[in-house]
Amino acid sequence: VPSYEEALPEMINALIPNEGDYYFEVSASDGMKIGILEKLGYSEYEKGEYKHGAVILPTVKYKKA
Repeated sequence: VPSYEEALPEMINALIPNEGDYYFEVSASDGMKIGILEKLGYSEYEKGEYKHGAVILPTVKYKKA
């Protein structure tokens, strides 16, 4: 979707809770989302993985710097 890159920062900001600690976990191969999170001031703090049956997807967790 052509407007996805423009809409994603707005969606991310709408998800932020007023209180508490939070993070975003995205696929380690999703360069567009990672780039947008970094532009919004988030930084990588932990690597992880998402498991679904035999499928293992490397992930990266980002939180506000």
